[in-house]
Amino acid sequence: MIYILVPVFKRLNKTELFLNSVQMAIKEPYKVLLIDDSPEYEHVTSLSQRKEVDVIKGTGDLYWGGG
Repeated sequence: MIYILVPVFKRLNKTELFLNSVQMAIKEPYKVLLIDDSPEYEHVTSLSQRKEVDVIKGTGDLYWGGG
């Protein structure tokens, strides 16, 4: 199983293009974890309807690295 972690912040169209490219390129079982850090933007959640996609919701502060 291949796991792909993708941090996203809005930009639904680019995320959909990415997922379509992954689907065409990878022939092995895989799972995409979208880490969505835009709590007011629900469109990325609609992508979780794809069986290979899980969405991890952030609160808007995942960018902070503490430095």
